[in-house]
Amino acid sequence: MENTKRLVQVFKANNYSLTSQREKILKFLLTKDDHMTIQDICTELDDPNVSQATIYRNLKLFLQLGLVNRVNMNSADYYEMSDQEASSHFHLTCKKCNKIIEIKDISSKSIEELIEERFGFKVTKTDIVFKGICSECKKKEEDNV
Repeated sequence: MENTKRLVQVFKANNYSLTSQREKILKFLLTKDDHMTIQDICTELDDPNVSQATIYRNLKLFLQLGLVNRVNMNSADYYEMSDQEASSHFHLTCKKCNKIIEIKDISSKSIEELIEERFGFKVTKTDIVFKGICSECKKKEEDNV
């Protein structure tokens, strides 16, 4: 309920209405912990009143409003609800199984300070993707040696 009130406030503050389709998409995303492509959202939402084009257009708006994040991983755009509290956001992606691991409890403060010191650039948000091999795939490789 608290999330819904905040969403309504964001839409009103930016002169947009929270249509039933927008509300369905946002409520759906709020229930998900996974990173999802537009196709994933279409498939799982499975609502005849919400087309893929509607989802695409609304995700674009949600990005503008800062409600969702888009991260390009494994050659695809993934969407997730934005954590307004977090300034740092890290992902680990496995190049073997395409697993995505999200990390929110590590600070990027020293990197941000270095960037500001060196380039005079004030970092307001950090999204970093590390690519490699997850522990399960690494173990499988070791077992096959």
